[in-house]
Amino acid sequence: MENNRKELYQWVSEQARTNRKCFRSRNLGLGMELVRERYGLRIFLLDTEAGEGCEIVDRRGLLAIATVDDIDIESTHDKKLAEEVLCLYCPYPEIGSFANGVAEFVWVIQEDGRYYADEDGFGMESGNEVSLRGFINREGRILAPLCVI
Repeated sequence: MENNRKELYQWVSEQARTNRKCFRSRNLGLGMELVRERYGLRIFLLDTEAGEGCEIVDRRGLLAIATVDDIDIESTHDKKLAEEVLCLYCPYPEIGSFANGVAEFVWVIQEDGRYYADEDGFGMESGNEVSLRGFINREGRILAPLCVI
């Protein structure tokens, strides 16, 4: 497994360096870097100090670092949202800066109703933003079940 993490790091680093039109990266501090495909859904977490990487979101937009067991489904308090979470579709997670070897991980499972509105307000839906939150370590592992806070 460790060998795959090193190979993935080398591949993603090379792609991000030589193919800047297709990848964009963001420094997360402490030698950690987030690399996203510009025209795809894949997201990678790179540990530049260890020379290792992991895939956070795969090419289909599915959360690659979690299983259903890593999510507190009950915290959604909504059957429809729970069903959406169970499919693990997470194309745009947010990962905060690293401190003490961990970073906040946020997965928006329901956008604010204004997200769907045009400039005149047409199309707006009711509902508030709902996010699952948790923390990941330098290896991309979820440290406690993601839950709605």
